[in-house]
Amino acid sequence: MRVISGKYKGKKFQAPRHIRPTQDMVKKALFDILGDVEGLVFLELFAGSGSVGMEGLSLGVKKAVFVEKDRECIHCIQQNLSSLAPRVFEHESSIPDFKNKALKLERALNALAGSKESQTEIINKDVLEAIPLLFRNKQRFDIIFLDPPYYKHKQPAAGAEAGARHHRESPADMQDTGESLSKKALQILGAYDILTPYGFVIVQHCKRDAVLENYGALKLLRQSTYGDTVLSFYQKN
Repeated sequence: MRVISGKYKGKKFQAPRHIRPTQDMVKKALFDILGDVEGLVFLELFAGSGSVGMEGLSLGVKKAVFVEKDRECIHCIQQNLSSLAPRVFEHESSIPDFKNKALKLERALNALAGSKESQTEIINKDVLEAIPLLFRNKQRFDIIFLDPPYYKHKQPAAGAEAGARHHRESPADMQDTGESLSKKALQILGAYDILTPYGFVIVQHCKRDAVLENYGALKLLRQSTYGDTVLSFYQKN
């Protein structure tokens, strides 16, 4: 995996085996549609490896916040962000403690940004719980991107093929919930206003997983399809 554009173009990064990273084609299309993102505040929900937020950082976003509940993914995001400032962070790479590493990474990225304000934030929490928390903390974002695991209606049988590893769900997460994580997250984003007045919510979802025209104050503006993948763009009414 690599950063495909901007000041970190070509920088390689890692993705855990059990996730489905956003394809370069889709990532490029996303930022081509968004245009100039310099100086904006970016939120990546269901962050996985953090690849989309990293692309935003490469293109000049002021701050990128990553929300992910999986600890392996959190560690991966941490390592990937540290690779953006290797000379600053290199001498700290042998520190084993996770919390210390997070603090060292934050200082490294602050130095990279040339600012006292942190350029990144990593939140180890379930997305559906994190959105209300961000609202209570009065945090607002210009761009909110979410790429939830593509849901399955039934739990796979024992011995199901290894293709499931391309999704972030464990078998226990694949019970019939009636609604996809995309729709649940959009419902909560529609209820808890963490979007700036002219900001965008973009959800990446499977073509078979149709989303609604409206979620609370959010209204569907456009959809772009790439094979079985759809990018749906929402803005406030």
